[in-house]
Amino acid sequence: MDLSVFFNLQSFLVVIFPIGTAMILLGFESAIDRAILMRDMGIPMGVLGSLVGTQQMVFGIDAGLLEADRIYSATAVMFLTILYGGAVSGLGFFLSGSG
Repeated sequence: MDLSVFFNLQSFLVVIFPIGTAMILLGFESAIDRAILMRDMGIPMGVLGSLVGTQQMVFGIDAGLLEADRIYSATAVMFLTILYGGAVSGLGFFLSGSG
C-alpha cells in the first residue's frame, strides 16, 4: 500500500506553519499551554486550508485553465488540510491532559 497519497507539502505547510509560528511567537512557558494551542487551532487551520483548496479548484474550473492534474492537486489540498488539522487537534487534545 502506497502511503504517499496522504502527504502533500502544500497542505502540510498550510496547517503546520501558522500553528508552529504561533507556538514560537507566543512564548508559552508550559508544554500544556502549547498543547492547548494545538488543540484549539488545529481544526480551524484545517478548515481554512480546505477553503484555500476549494478556491483553487472552483476558480480554476470557472476560468477553464486547469488540467485534470491541477484539479486533483487542489482537491488534495482541500481534503488533506482537514486531515492534518484533525491530527494536530487530536494530538493537542491528548497532550494537554484532556483525554
